[in-house]
Amino acid sequence: MAIASTTHFCEKCRKTMDASNFYISKNTEKYAPDGRMNICKKCLTMHVNSWEPTTFIGILKEIDVPYIDTEWNGLLDKYGKDPKKVTGVTILGRYLSKMKLKQFAHLSWADTEEIMAEGAKKKKIQEAQILAQKNRYAAALTSVDISRFEGKTPEDLTDEDYENMTDEELGLIFAQPNQKPVEQDDWAPYVDDTPKIERPEDTLTPEDKMYLTLKWGKLYRPEEWIALEQFWYKMDKSFDIQGAAHEDYLKMICKTSLKMNQAIDCGDIEGFAKLQKAYDSLMKSAKFTAAQNKADSGEFVDSVGELVYLAEEQGFIPRFHNDEPKDIVDVTLNDMKGYTYKLVTEEMGLGNMIEAALQQMQREQEQEEGELDENDDFLNPESTEVLEDADYQEYYDELEAQVEQDGKLMEGV
Repeated sequence: MAIASTTHFCEKCRKTMDASNFYISKNTEKYAPDGRMNICKKCLTMHVNSWEPTTFIGILKEIDVPYIDTEWNGLLDKYGKDPKKVTGVTILGRYLSKMKLKQFAHLSWADTEEIMAEGAKKKKIQEAQILAQKNRYAAALTSVDISRFEGKTPEDLTDEDYENMTDEELGLIFAQPNQKPVEQDDWAPYVDDTPKIERPEDTLTPEDKMYLTLKWGKLYRPEEWIALEQFWYKMDKSFDIQGAAHEDYLKMICKTSLKMNQAIDCGDIEGFAKLQKAYDSLMKSAKFTAAQNKADSGEFVDSVGELVYLAEEQGFIPRFHNDEPKDIVDVTLNDMKGYTYKLVTEEMGLGNMIEAALQQMQREQEQEEGELDENDDFLNPESTEVLEDADYQEYYDELEAQVEQDGKLMEGV
């Protein structure tokens, strides 16, 4: 879509401003030629309340984009946490930018009703599924087999209650939406063809559960215990864990790592960021660094004894050790020494050159001394002739004679 000009006139505030201060509508027939609206963003959104759809629905209609409540509310949850900082364009501007994405670009305001109806339908289906699951919970909890939990909801049950349930009781409560509960006497037999997948927690013995409970606490499920133990084992193999304090740090690190994974899995990015800072702080405080890593310990020398062992592994090092192969520096030094030796011993005229250079140096020194003697005579007061008064008088008489002669010459001209 071509932009006609870089400035545009607002019919409300009667100001001419940059064209970027105006929204562009898909309705180019009403807002010809380029779809740019005739009211600036500031004037158009001055009464917008991002929490009240009636205040911005009209704007979306004029711009010809659909209203998708889930998308709007998602932006509101992300950028509208502090209502004092939310202006009329905070959510609206981001929403219009999102509507330019490929999955929304083909939609217009006319599609709003259909989108809202489809969203309402999905919401009803979800509510029906939740209600059906609650009914299954209620039926399971009031059955004869687990009547001891009658009157409780799944939220009221404790970890101990769930641990004391049999697999049949758990199947009654947590039946899948497409799965019937365990048959009663008046029901037809139900055959579950779903392949059974052995869960790691099923392999835990009562002794294992007791040990894991004492180590990690009662607030974790069996699969979380296993995840904590696996991470503990990997860290114990990678680092040298010494002392109770170090073990306590490692426990905190394992628990934080578990919570980090759970936060990222459920999409809690803010919680994940906070946990990551705590995780990094614990790792630094416990000094779990690469230098302390057992797997990399071969790259570091931890004591003087190891250094001595490495030095004397092949026997004591001789005082003058010249048997090693030469590197490029040694070869270069040897070449320079050989060149200097040949230059001194094999150059035929080297003695004459040295003697001539010494004689030249001596002559230059004598010449400098002679120049100094002449300067001394010039600066010596005793060697300088003293002028008398008659000498000054003679000098001035000559000057007057020259002036008189110059005057006569000027008159002759």
